Amino acid sequence: MPQSPSGALRVGDLDTARAFYRDVLGCEELRRADTSVDVDFCGHRLVLQLDGRQGQDSAAGGTDDLPPCFDPVVVRERFLGLAERLRSRYVSFVIPPTVRRAGLPGEEWTMHFRDPSGNAIRVTGVSP
Repeated sequence: MPQSPSGALRVGDLDTARAFYRDVLGCEELRRADTSVDVDFCGHRLVLQLDGRQGQDSAAGGTDDLPPCFDPVVVRERFLGLAERLRSRYVSFVIPPTVRRAGLPGEEWTMHFRDPSGNAIRVTGVSP
């Protein structure tokens, strides 16, 4: 069972987001409403919230211009499985799956990609 809510992202099209998280990423859909979908993203609950402002520029500038980021930490085996799933579905990486501090204490894997609404997803894989 997933943990308590660990993230929320605004999406411009709920059906497109739902298909991406379910069919491409393999997330289990936990709950669906008219304006949101909750999914289990590798053991983390993620809420995809419909937002009609998605894709519009911020009039004031500043931090609203930065895309939201979801940053789950998963065990390395799950990370590697997700990375392979993304590659097999031709998802473009901002940063491809990479190991940092290889062979040293604190070794971790990381990859960055975007969902169809432009939200940044940064997944970190660690040893159990």
